[in-house]
Amino acid sequence: MAAYTVPPAAGVEYGRIETLSMLTVFTPPTSCSNSWTYEPSQANQVSGGLLVQNAASSDGADPSCFPPGWNQFGRKTANQVYSPGYCPVGYTSASVGVVEPITTAICCLSNFTYTTMTTDSGSAVYAGCTSMFPSSSTTVVYAREDNRKRTQVSGTITMWAQPISIQLRSSDFSLFAASTTSSVSSTISPAQPASTTSIASKTIDSPASSTTSTISTNTNSETSRPSALSNGTGIGLGVGVGVGGLAILVAIGLLFFRHRSKNKARKSVLSSEWKQPYMIAEFPKAVVQEYPTELAATSRDRHYSIHELG
Repeated sequence: MAAYTVPPAAGVEYGRIETLSMLTVFTPPTSCSNSWTYEPSQANQVSGGLLVQNAASSDGADPSCFPPGWNQFGRKTANQVYSPGYCPVGYTSASVGVVEPITTAICCLSNFTYTTMTTDSGSAVYAGCTSMFPSSSTTVVYAREDNRKRTQVSGTITMWAQPISIQLRSSDFSLFAASTTSSVSSTISPAQPASTTSIASKTIDSPASSTTSTISTNTNSETSRPSALSNGTGIGLGVGVGVGGLAILVAIGLLFFRHRSKNKARKSVLSSEWKQPYMIAEFPKAVVQEYPTELAATSRDRHYSIHELG
């Protein structure tokens, strides 16, 4: 391990960072979809409290959910970066910064937004990947500072996940060429949906058999081989490939259609008494699927008086 000043991703200040190595793309265990802790509003001054990933070592945190060497907990800005590194399976690059020849990215769970906050006094900086737990859903998780109890939480409530910082040079892509990258959408699938309840939370005894949490991650993986791209180009691999390929196919189709129409026009013998205009078929209009937008978890401009338990 080494510590030195690294180029920041967007919105991140320079600082002393502990550097770790990631030689393959990290894949979190499926059990990590349950690794959330309810932190009451008294600890963060956020209405309804927070669902925090990896809240504290004593509160049901699972170190196997993060790349080797990870030691960050709670909501404070992490002081670790993986160099070389790559966004783990189920994560996307939420913020990217380039200081040649190094690209630095902040990786968040898919469909989460990178968010930073400061206290009113400016004494602490918080950084996390945020999303909203659906208002019609419930889940049962550990309560902060009381892992002998589990609490039932109903939406709407902010989910606060750990951001993972990575660095990459173009020469590092060969390390991850054989690894599988993922297109992952983090979804909430409660085992027992609530009937539009509005309670924030309630603490209940944890039965020995009640170990199933309802925050899950659905993964659809596809193999992608990174090429030796420079700067931040390779961080979000394959985003525009499908769009570009579709445009090429449409262009080829149009050229073929026009060429065929011209050939027919030359070969057709039209009577001077019967001339109809060419009936050119229209291509069906593309249907763009609109995905529902998530409520903004937090805003950089919105300040809370925030403090950590413990």
